[in-house]
Amino acid sequence: MIHINLDKKREKNKIRALSPIAFEEYMANLFRECGYEVTQTPPTNDGGKDLILQYDGRKYYVECKHFTEGAVGREIIQKLVGAGIVDGDVDGFIVATTSYYNDNAIACMEKSNVPLFLLDLEDIISISINSDKQIMTDLFLLNGSFQ
Repeated sequence: MIHINLDKKREKNKIRALSPIAFEEYMANLFRECGYEVTQTPPTNDGGKDLILQYDGRKYYVECKHFTEGAVGREIIQKLVGAGIVDGDVDGFIVATTSYYNDNAIACMEKSNVPLFLLDLEDIISISINSDKQIMTDLFLLNGSFQ
């Protein structure tokens, strides 16, 4: 028997219909629901990051990419991590997209020596429709980089 999750489909349609700025706001609200203190950067001149998260004494930079087609590549990840290196005092990085990641982006994450998390639309929806938002904070704190 096939189970079709209508909540998941509705949330996917809702996210896809957002503008890029509205997607940043959506992600900011989702992180807030998960217990993070969130600072949104200006839509332009954002210094290479869209959101700054604070949780349990740690700071994360987030880049949000609302793509209707095409993949997120390594360049976006390098820009985000570069912003953290320049700014200093950043504990981890998250890229959130409505699209997917190409092989170069995934290889960049695998080779990275900093905590780096790539969230695609399926990941975002899973977090969004899950009533236990603690999963999100556990994801970063239980990653081998922070133990």
